Amino acid sequence: MKWSHVSMALAGAVALGGSALAAATVTQFSVKDTSLQGTFVCTNDPLGVTTTIRLISASTVQQEPGTKETTSFTSIGIVRTDGSDTPIFDAGGYSTTIAPQIASNLSSGSVAGTLIVTDVQAGLDIHDASFTFSFTAQQGSRALEGPMQSNEDFGSYRQIAHFKGVQQSASGTGTITVADPSTGAILLTCPVRSIDDPDFPTVIARISAGTLTVIPKEQ
Repeated sequence: MKWSHVSMALAGAVALGGSALAAATVTQFSVKDTSLQGTFVCTNDPLGVTTTIRLISASTVQQEPGTKETTSFTSIGIVRTDGSDTPIFDAGGYSTTIAPQIASNLSSGSVAGTLIVTDVQAGLDIHDASFTFSFTAQQGSRALEGPMQSNEDFGSYRQIAHFKGVQQSASGTGTITVADPSTGAILLTCPVRSIDDPDFPTVIARISAGTLTVIPKEQ
């Protein structure tokens, strides 16, 4: 089981905000984070059609000297393909106001809300995606504990992360509806269930302690 994408990537992206990049000095943050991640499929797709949804939702507490901030990040990607695996709907978006609700023992979690997604298959049309996802830790599954490290290049700066945390394999269900915000027309609506995806597993995760070091590059 891999560590989730959430805590390694999103916690850092959310923590950066604007202050670190504005300063031409090395900045270090202390980070704690709880998160949900999963791959889902619609259960009512017509024959030959497959709709896959990838969800990430995280709540992050970040500190640097003299400041403390809690941030949220939820993103959704929706891809619907036909029998030849050709995309017929491909949309994604994110919100910085929708946060997950996660049990302290990582036994369950949920996230719900509405965010704007952009459909790249339809000339960058804008739609509203309303969703509810519920996660339940899998009975008997092994929680993955230990240190995590990453060293990422973001062009104008480098970000080095060191985290200690735990993540729990989970299953999930929910619903999603995508609508045209102008007309209210429903473009897609379905119940969903999680699937096994080794590249994007369904997990509930927590970072109990961590640091992010942001190193600006010379311009």
